[in-house]
Amino acid sequence: MAKFDRIKSYNKKYTAELEQALRIIMPTLIEAYVRIFGEKHRAYITYTLTHLNFVFFIPSEYLFYPLHCPKFSEEYKVGQDYQKYLDYLKLKLKNISESEKDKFRLKNYITKSDLLGPVLEHQISPFIEEDSALFMPILSADNGTIISEKVILLPIFVIDLKTIIHELTHALCINALFLTEDRIITLHGFPNYEVMELINDFIATKVLEEYVRLGGVVPDSLKRFTLLQAYEKKSYLIEYFYNFLSPLINEALISGNHNLLERCLNPALFTRFCDTVKHLYHKKSILDNELEYLKSLVDQMVNFYFIPKKEDFNAFYEYLESIGYKVRRL
Repeated sequence: MAKFDRIKSYNKKYTAELEQALRIIMPTLIEAYVRIFGEKHRAYITYTLTHLNFVFFIPSEYLFYPLHCPKFSEEYKVGQDYQKYLDYLKLKLKNISESEKDKFRLKNYITKSDLLGPVLEHQISPFIEEDSALFMPILSADNGTIISEKVILLPIFVIDLKTIIHELTHALCINALFLTEDRIITLHGFPNYEVMELINDFIATKVLEEYVRLGGVVPDSLKRFTLLQAYEKKSYLIEYFYNFLSPLINEALISGNHNLLERCLNPALFTRFCDTVKHLYHKKSILDNELEYLKSLVDQMVNFYFIPKKEDFNAFYEYLESIGYKVRRL
């Protein structure tokens, strides 16, 4: 419609700005990730971050952010225009059959995509309603061969650098395992969503700090808004855990060795810790003694991890015997 012609120019402008921002930040971000995860993972980090598929879309609910900007600012004006357009789309969507909704979203919400065809329409388009930046591992078939790809959905206009780094960290640490009839099964190092998100975001914060230390610049298009997610407010739940065990946690996630944490930290303690974090994550107020209990679980896991195990002694005994010593095994 003619009255929404401005939206097309907005889409083109903000999509191009975001693409340019990604090109600017990626080389330094790769170096920042190498600093966090280690030089031995450089090849994997570089390949993954330079072979991502991006899908750019118009956010819906996120566009309330511009309406909190000063009136008559560019952000406020653009936010108003988008809100009118999105109200129009929502009205249209109500009168469209379920079978046509994916195509409708593809045509009206997605501004540019590295993916085309059925994968975009059926696997990606429904997640546009999630409305925020999102990492997705996808599996597709090509002449009988299953192809695994990594996709990041990015809302144009309302986006910041930390949010992008959060999703890039997911892309490095989560891989598709197999495809069922209705969903993709993935593996990650934690038994519940809450701990996974908290750890992922804490790592993203460390990456951002390294990025700044390395002289990385923040493009103007990523300065308009600072988005605060729910899990950022609860990062203190895993800070003690991560600070003590970051080398082990980082290695488990980047290497895909998803049993490493449970095995090294005592399965029962690790499960209890993750369950407790999940419980506290959803509480409105957390008592001091609850945080002390969480800290005590971390202390027990740290002790378990750093105290030599019987198998460690056995390897040492075998070494001594191999060089001629007689050893009395305990």
